[in-house]
Amino acid sequence: MGGPPVWVQRHLASDGAALQTGFQLVRFAEAEPYQPRTPRWLPITVGQLEELVGARVDQDRGTGYVPRPDEPEPQ
Repeated sequence: MGGPPVWVQRHLASDGAALQTGFQLVRFAEAEPYQPRTPRWLPITVGQLEELVGARVDQDRGTGYVPRPDEPEPQ
């Protein structure tokens, strides 16, 4: 089994527009099976992300994205 998982995140608005955060690399100090621990969030540029992935990275939600329906108000 390898090391901790590689996790990249980007927060997008509901309309698909990128928020100010940009991409973030989330590093885990240790991980047990299915239990990553001690996350640290680090900025990562698009160039660094594409190098990590080995290909071009789409910077939005992609074509065909269908947003989840709004949650109903609690009764």
